[in-house]
Formats: sequence, structure tokens, C-alpha cells
Amino acid sequence: MNETGFRTWLEANYGANTVATKLSEARQLAKAYGDLDVLYDEDGLASVMESLRYSAADKAENRPNPSKVPLTSDLYRDLSNLRTTVNYYRNYRGGKTSGSGEGGVMTNDEILQRFSGKPGFNEWCAGWSAPDRAAFFRVARALHDAGVDWYHVNLERQVRCGRKKKNALDANEVFMVISTIKGSCWVRKAPDRAALGLPEVGVSLAQFADAIEAHPETLDRFVGGTAYWPDELSPDTATEDEEDSSEPSAPTMIEPTNLILYGPPGTGKTYATAAEAVRLCGEVVPDDRDQLMRLYRSLHQKGRIAFVTFHQNFSYEDFVEGLRPVTSSVGEDANQSAGFSLQPQDGIFKLIADLAASNRGKAVGDTPTIDRNRKIFKMSLGRSWASEDDAIYQDAIRGGYVVLGWGGEVDWSDPRYDAWEAIKERWRQDHPDASGNDPNMSQMYTFRIGMQIGSLVVISDGNRKFRAVGEITGPYQFVPGPNGEYNHRRAVRWLWHSDESLPRELIYEKELSQVSAYQMNSRHVNWDGLEQIVAGGDDAKARGAPEPFVLIIDEINRANISKVFGELITLIETDKRLGMLNALTVRLPYSKQEFGVPANLHIIGTMNTADRSIAQLDTALRRRFDFRELAPDVRKVPEKVGDIPLRRVLEVINDRIEYLVDREHRIGHAFFLGQGGRDREAIDTTMRNKVIPLLQEYFFEDWSRVASVLGERPGKGGAFLECRKLRDPTGSGNEDRESWSVLPRFASDAYDRLIGKAPAATDLSNDEASE
Repeated sequence: MNETGFRTWLEANYGANTVATKLSEARQLAKAYGDLDVLYDEDGLASVMESLRYSAADKAENRPNPSKVPLTSDLYRDLSNLRTTVNYYRNYRGGKTSGSGEGGVMTNDEILQRFSGKPGFNEWCAGWSAPDRAAFFRVARALHDAGVDWYHVNLERQVRCGRKKKNALDANEVFMVISTIKGSCWVRKAPDRAALGLPEVGVSLAQFADAIEAHPETLDRFVGGTAYWPDELSPDTATEDEEDSSEPSAPTMIEPTNLILYGPPGTGKTYATAAEAVRLCGEVVPDDRDQLMRLYRSLHQKGRIAFVTFHQNFSYEDFVEGLRPVTSSVGEDANQSAGFSLQPQDGIFKLIADLAASNRGKAVGDTPTIDRNRKIFKMSLGRSWASEDDAIYQDAIRGGYVVLGWGGEVDWSDPRYDAWEAIKERWRQDHPDASGNDPNMSQMYTFRIGMQIGSLVVISDGNRKFRAVGEITGPYQFVPGPNGEYNHRRAVRWLWHSDESLPRELIYEKELSQVSAYQMNSRHVNWDGLEQIVAGGDDAKARGAPEPFVLIIDEINRANISKVFGELITLIETDKRLGMLNALTVRLPYSKQEFGVPANLHIIGTMNTADRSIAQLDTALRRRFDFRELAPDVRKVPEKVGDIPLRRVLEVINDRIEYLVDREHRIGHAFFLGQGGRDREAIDTTMRNKVIPLLQEYFFEDWSRVASVLGERPGKGGAFLECRKLRDPTGSGNEDRESWSVLPRFASDAYDRLIGKAPAATDLSNDEASE
């Protein structure tokens, strides 16, 4: 094997960790099968590739290792990795580079240029979000490197891949189709879908990329292919979608909801909002209020529903993102300075938007719950913002492992290192001055002994975000890394990972430490939120459209809308959402991140019309939301409670308020439901503590108008209120003034007087007693 030549080729096309991994695997293959160059000259390594085949069915039946390479860990994963290495060696010997014809890796813009022959494709990519863009290039490179041909078709809104010859009118094989209208893709043949673990519906490009990386053997039949780009082939003659009745179509895009529920106080907006949020999350709304609120709280705990209340001081920085002071933590970076720095921090809207965008669909069948008794660890795999570290993370995701930089070049595989004292003793042989908290010892102990097979590991992105969740599946391994660094690995099954990091608050109450690896406190883990993220991102089980999420904005009319939403007021429009026909993104001012609003995020606002009329709402907001009025409904109130004609009482009060003020200040029926209208005493309490104070507010302490609504005698009261005359204490002969107050005990016939059923008092004139 020409190791020097292969290394040079790898270094020209891949990151340092991939170079080290593939060289190590190539050495394994050469040791087991002989000189790879000789084997390539014989049959293009076909015999080696054939001996490495191991399907999901083989794994399920626990079949033995079919290859000559001694393997002791996950056969399915390891053999797949070796097949990838064989493909890499074939490409090296064939003179191919990763996506480039002239030595070196093509840039994203260069790849995009190869696809730009169709206006429909250009329109689609103009609306990409950052995750969409990253997913497309993952797919484009992976299929090209495997020998798959990309080509356009006569259909304006499709691009396809498979086998196609130059100057041919039709493709020999269609492997996968991308719909640039729906923003999704689907694999043409059922056996390929089954091998990739994909559903019989369209999936996102990110899902497809993950499936290809998890099952590279699916592309084995294309290896050695021509790997044409669309600009090298004539468009296919297809004039209609090749899908037939036996093949699935892409899933219907979720239609986003922007809704404001408005009405006077006490009209049941809280209950209606909870019910609407549960319904929009795709759940059946229970009739029982207690069951509904339990379901609501469960969805909230999982992160599917978020809640925020607007107020006069609420700002864009609270809602979308803003700069916040962050104190430096003592961590693994020795050059880190003390003090604090201003760093972008996500607001409530961006938090749930990112979470919704990362969801890949609901799992089919019962989603397995995470064992909450398992140990859970936080681990760093480089810094996402540091280009030199990104290869560490990307290679670990592709290779199915976690890797530790501490521990030096010592192979800690020997069973004698199962004890802390043995680790300490071995390290101090080379470093006699090492203290007990030296991370080369403490981190190795955590990584090698603390982490157990079955333990969960959360991959952090700084101390405020995370970007992957996995399960440890294998023991410690010593795999020499580049430059003698990152030599220590554990095999991992990735349960979830994303190009866009999520805030740690979704799964952990405490801030993450910058220590490379440590056990998290399970009491502070939001297990419901963790299960939701894993279930929504499990590549093997995700099905159909992404799950819906809901943001509830209470008192939406109390904030300065243009100040809070900023440029996002445009992005929340239904047709401007990610994946929709007119999708838009903006560059956020603080993080400089491209951001769009996903279609699976619904927004529900509530507003109390007693505070502000909808006529005074920001025009931009009114155009982007549907409005649903929740008016007082006297039919929901009992007709009588004891001897109180409760339904008629509410009806009369609201008629008088509407006459004296307007309909937006009426009294809601919810005040008199449940405990508020249980009996005479409860109704009196509701009137004294809720209804009369609202009337005072409505009429700005004009008690004569409050008395009018309650049907009291002008200047006297007697049923709910009493009125005293205050004489001028200066003796200047000024008119007496009225002093109103609420009676400590209402008159026995107060409610009959209010509706005009009984005279206010025997000494009143007919005019005073009439309604």
C-alpha cells in the first residue's frame, strides 16, 4: 500500500481526524488482505469489498464477522467504516478528489455553480436557511464521492441523482429525487428506503444525509461510477413526476398558524389558549379541564410549547437575541482571560424556533423512553466556532465515537488501568510533578471508568449550548490521532445531532462547565425535554413531517410590537416560513447568524381588549395574524344559583357596560364559573373582589356610573354600595360631595334589584325604581 500517496490524497480532501482514521483502517485492511495496490490492480478491490458486506439483517441475526479483519466492537458500524475506506482508496487510485476535478475540495459556491442551470433550483436555494444549506452540501458531496450522478430534469422544480450517461435522454437509474417546491427529498426504491431506515414519505435533506452517513453500504453499487454533476449532463426527458400510486409523495408541508385570541377579561382566554396549543401540537384536546392542563404542562416540559408575557419594557433583545454579560469559567483553555464578555444570547422566540427547526418528525410506534437511572455525561468535542476544532466534531459524528484530548499518548487499554491509583501511577511515571487534579488523570478516569456502556453523553457547544446526544456502546479504545493528540475513543450511537446547537436550558437547569468530560447531576436534567429532542431527531425512526411547536404570547398588545419583533415581523408570515414557496431568512444583528422561522412553529397571541382595542394594534401585526374573538357567553353561566338569576345578572351588567363604554369592556362569563359561581357567598365574593374593581377601572373612579351598572339608587346606593354625603369643612357653602364604598354585606335582594326585578326601596319614586 502506498501509504504516503494515500495520506497526501486524504490530506488534500479531508480533515485531520479523518486522515488519521482512514489511514489506520487502511493499515488494518492491508494487514488482513495484503497489498491494497496489488488488490486494486487485480479487481478494483471488489473482492475485498464483497467480504466486508454486512447488512442490517445480518446484524439483527447476530451473524459472525465475514471479513478477515479482527473486529470486536460493533460489526455493523465497523465494517461499514471499512467499506468507506475501501471507497476512499479506490478514489485515490482512480485520481478522484472529493467533488473536484482539479486537485482539492470544491467550495460550496463551486458546487452550487454546478447545479445552477435551472431557475427553479436557483429560487429554491435563495430561500435556504443555514441548516438547509449545510444539509444540501452534505448530500451533494456524499453522493458525488460515492460515484452517484447528479442531473436536472425537464420538470422545473426537481433535481435527481442516480446513474446517467452523457448525452443520454433518460437516466439508467433514479436513486433519489429532490423537490425544490416542497424542500424535501425521497428515495425512489423501497429496498433502498428500507436499507436507509427512511419512511415511505419525503424527508428533509438533513434526514437523508444522516441516513446515508449511517448506512454508506447503500451506495456500494455506485462506487466507481462517473459521479457527474448536473452541468456535465443533459436534462432528463421526464416531463412528470415519476412517482406512481405505489410510491410515496413528499409529506404535506405544515401550514403555520398565526392567531390572536382577544376579548374582555374573564372570557376563558387562558383555557382556550391551552386547548388551541394542544390541538396545534397534534394532540386530541380532552374535555376535562384538569386532563387538558396536564397534557399542556407535559408538552411545555418537553419544549413543544413555550410561553412568554409581553410588557411595556419587553424588547427585541428579550424576544430574539441580545448581548448579555457572560463571566469566564475556569476550563480547559489555559489562555482564557478572567472577567466577563458580552456574548449573544437567544431570546424565547429564537429558542423555540431553533428547536422546531431541528425536529425531524415523529417516530413511528411507541417512542422508547430514556432510562433515567443511567449516568449522563457532558463532553466537549472541540469548539464549533473554531475551524481547527470542527473536524474533531464532524469526524466523531461520522465515525460514531467520542474522543478525548487529555491522557497523552499512553494506551490505557490494559485492564490494570481500571483503578484510579493505577492511572495516577502510570501518568506520574512520565510526569512526576503532576498533581491529583491533573486533567490528564482525572479526565481519563471519567472517560475510561466513569462512562459505562449504556451511559448517555451530551456534546456541548460552549457552556450555554449543546449539539449532540449519544449513548456509549463500546469500551475504551486507543486510536492514535494526528500530531499525537485526541488518541482516546469510546464508540457511540448518536441519538441526536444537529448543525444548529440548542440552548442547554432545554435539557439541563445548570450552566455547563468547560471541563472536557464530567458526570451531570441527573436531578437537574429535564428528562422530558431530552426525550423529546431525541425522539424528534432519531435518524432511524423519524417519520413524516416535523412535529409542530407552539409559542404563546400573552398580552401581546402590551409591548411595542415593531420594537420587539424587528425584522422578524416579515419572517412570521406563513408564506415566508422556511420550506414555503417565498421563504426568507435574515442575518441577525448580534450573532450574525442566518435565521428563518420554521413552518412547524405556530404562534398564539392573547390580548385583553379592556386594556387596548384591536383597532389600535400595530397595522403590521394585524395583517399577519388571524383574530378570533372570545366574547362573554351567558349561556355558559347557570341560569340560577340558589335564588340568584345569575345568567340574567351577567347579561344586564354587560348591556349597561356596552351602552356606557363599549363592548370590549364587558365582564366575562369565566368569573362566575367553577368556584366563582358556586353559591351565594362565592358570587358575592366575585362581585366584590373582581367585578366591582373592574367597573371602578373602566369608569375611572366615577362611582355614579358604577352605581348605574349595578342598578343602585343615584346618590344613595343600598344593595351593593353605600353613599355618604360629605359636607364642606371650610364653611364656604360648597355643595356636598358623595363618598361611595362597597357594602361589607350585600342586600339580600341585591341581584333582583340589579336586574330590575324588585324595587330598590319602598321610599323610591317610580322613576327611581324603574330600569
